[in-house]
Amino acid sequence: MDLKSYLIFTSIVCYLPIIVFLLKNISKAKNKNLRFLLLHFILIVLVLVSRLLDHINLISINISFTTSIIILAFLMYYLYVDNLKINKSYFQKKLLIPLIFFIVINLLDNQIFSDFKIKSFKIIRFSNDVFITISNILTYFLLIPYILTLIWINIQKTYNITAKATIEKKILKKWIIPYTLLKTLFFIFSAFPSKLLGENFVNVFYFINSVILFLMATYLLFSPKLLVNISKSFSLKTPNPLKSKELLVIDNLLSKKQYFLDNKMHLIKFTAIINKNPVQIRNILKENNYENFKDYLNSFRAKYLKDLIDKGFLNTYSIDTALKQSGFNSHQTMSRTFKKHYNTTVKEYWQKVKST
Repeated sequence: MDLKSYLIFTSIVCYLPIIVFLLKNISKAKNKNLRFLLLHFILIVLVLVSRLLDHINLISINISFTTSIIILAFLMYYLYVDNLKINKSYFQKKLLIPLIFFIVINLLDNQIFSDFKIKSFKIIRFSNDVFITISNILTYFLLIPYILTLIWINIQKTYNITAKATIEKKILKKWIIPYTLLKTLFFIFSAFPSKLLGENFVNVFYFINSVILFLMATYLLFSPKLLVNISKSFSLKTPNPLKSKELLVIDNLLSKKQYFLDNKMHLIKFTAIINKNPVQIRNILKENNYENFKDYLNSFRAKYLKDLIDKGFLNTYSIDTALKQSGFNSHQTMSRTFKKHYNTTVKEYWQKVKST
């Protein structure tokens, strides 16, 4: 096996631990969005395998098919990043219209670009001399940069929305941003034929890529919480500190008799008690950046729990007793909510209170 084949092979090996990690842990993950990430990695391995087999002349690669797999790999990663922020429709106009356009120009390639073919333009470093159509080149050079641009825009928006150093920002900093940067650089360098860059440069780039992938795969295997313990949705919208007048009225109704301490309280039950329209309450909460009524209730429970800790409740009772006393149903919900609102864990906050 020559050096280039060996480097492609090591890239495949580096991706495999991530795939194994996701396969083993995806059923435990709260966020089903990880399936997009798993599919993304599988598609990348398929591309690398095809490159390897083509390079050692075992199979002859179909350019259009491989370009489609590469596009799908980038698309799956875009869907992963986009759906971290909030659960929404996968097929948006900003994505659907370009996809339809490129599908059309590829299907009608012979009719539109019948007189234009470029021979031996090794856009994705295939060893054989092949004809690459104009539609392949347009798809590769226009659609992937467009998807990458959408990914970076979403990362920027997500990073700016996160008001505090939460688990979400940790995932952005330690995983999503470095990996997206790697994908962007990989695309930029893969766009140049090896004849222009030189075979040695290509081999060095493959080597660096393999090392980075190995480090990231190892890091994820030793830090499984980074991807597995993502909350049901990314919950990046923090409650509006300047509450609307309508919400202040609801605050007063909820806190006056401490309905939030009832761990079976839900929107329909609460609106029946206060004689309000559930749809109206949902809209008010949404306008004030609360995900739903449960998220709104938990904000009061977190504040109540904080007050209990300030009064020394945990000096006598356990955390489990405190969470039940505050109206929480689970330790996980309590931890996530407290961290979201106070940028620290319950135990850390308790230790801080004790030390002062």
